[in-house]
Amino acid sequence: MRQIRETLRLHLQAGLSYNEVGRALKISKSVVGKYVSLARVAGVDIAVADGLSDEALEARLYRPALARS
Repeated sequence: MRQIRETLRLHLQAGLSYNEVGRALKISKSVVGKYVSLARVAGVDIAVADGLSDEALEARLYRPALARS
């Protein structure tokens, strides 16, 4: 999960594009977009991410699916 935190830091704090972040971390730009999108939906910015452990950050971004009735 360190990769998620680093992705958010590079994009949100350093202002790098998805392409630039992807090249720096050796991941695709679509994965960068997925992480940023998950963080946006969860209301996580870089300050919140820094205050969470790796497990807590993952749990916040990947919430369990709700059961359908």
